[in-house]
Amino acid sequence: MTLPTMNLREKLVAIYEELDHVEKAGRNKTQNYNFVRSADVLRDVRTAFAAHRIYAETNFTETGSYDIKTNSGGNMHASKVKVDIILYDVDSDETKHISGLGDGADVGDKGVYKAQTGAVKNALRNGLLLPDEADPEADTSVDDNVEPAPRREFRQPPPFSPAPTPRQIIAEEREKEPESSESDASPDNGNINAAQAPFATVSGEQLAKYRARCVELQKKLTAAGLKSSRTLRVGSKFLMYLLDTTGAANVSQISTSVWEAFLDVAEQMDIEKLVKQVNYSVKLKQKEKSDGEETETQTETSK
Repeated sequence: MTLPTMNLREKLVAIYEELDHVEKAGRNKTQNYNFVRSADVLRDVRTAFAAHRIYAETNFTETGSYDIKTNSGGNMHASKVKVDIILYDVDSDETKHISGLGDGADVGDKGVYKAQTGAVKNALRNGLLLPDEADPEADTSVDDNVEPAPRREFRQPPPFSPAPTPRQIIAEEREKEPESSESDASPDNGNINAAQAPFATVSGEQLAKYRARCVELQKKLTAAGLKSSRTLRVGSKFLMYLLDTTGAANVSQISTSVWEAFLDVAEQMDIEKLVKQVNYSVKLKQKEKSDGEETETQTETSK
């Protein structure tokens, strides 16, 4: 079974279609013009990134600073900043770099912060091609007398349907299966390679085949660089990935169709990418456990 997923470029194209522009909600009363606020750009882009599981990391470099004499004889401190934003695709581990420049001036010490804000706004707007009527080359004394060029008509592309992720498809497989009763399920023994146990809707012969395929995957993962830690062996890490991807609380809840979907995805995935996926799931599980223990400690302390 082939389970398609969107790569990072496809996700960005989907964002192009979802995010047409950002409204000019800001108003400069002194110079009488509207502008796109940085907070509005960040809010809309962040919402789109979160929906498509894209994480953004920003890195700033100050490229210069200077002072500006004010009409009153004082000084304004100005800074020039470059921002590099790395976009990480959580599902495919692909990355993309976008950058932007920003200048900021202030009579106090906030010039660099203004420059950072402008740089991020410019990077996101340019990186995602968000349109703006403001043109730095515009000259109203000349442009108003020029006949505008005829507007080209573009055919509307067909609606873009994002390809489902492996987790979504596996979740659909789970929904198709009837829920098993508590008497059908057995406690998870915490080891995918352990002795056979009564699995819900999975026969002993099927389970043996699934276990053998898991063992082969673990061998490939080990050869590709997945290592055991002091507390977790490779088999335990693979189990965490299995439960995280299938959404099951324990192995006994995994049905035949979900087993097939999971193994098809894992066996077709690039092995280095699979190593990253496994390590990512381990971090998530460990963080959930740590957060749970911290919450329990705080509850006990409050008593």
